[in-house]
Amino acid sequence: MPKDPDTAIFQLRLQRGEDGKLAPVGLDIIPCCVSSNIEGANVNEQNYNDYCPTPYETDSKEYMRVMSKLYGEYTPASQGADYGDWLASRAG
Repeated sequence: MPKDPDTAIFQLRLQRGEDGKLAPVGLDIIPCCVSSNIEGANVNEQNYNDYCPTPYETDSKEYMRVMSKLYGEYTPASQGADYGDWLASRAG
C-alpha cells in the first residue's frame, strides 16, 4: 500500500508532420490520487488502493499538493519523503 497516495498522469500530445516525423505539440499534467477511494487514501485506510487513478479537482488543495511535489516545492509534514530535487533530477 503506498504511503503517499498522490500521483500524476502526464499526457503528451504528438503531431505527425508531412515528412512523417512526430513532434510534441502539448503536455498536460493531471494530478491524481492512486485510487478512486480518495477519502480512504486521505486517512491512509487499510487497503484503500483499488489501482484506479482518479484526478483531483482542479485547484483543490490535493491538486496543488501534487503540483508542488512536481515542482520541488513540497515540504512533507510527516511522510518522510524528500521531493526537493525530483524535477531537477529528471530535467534533460
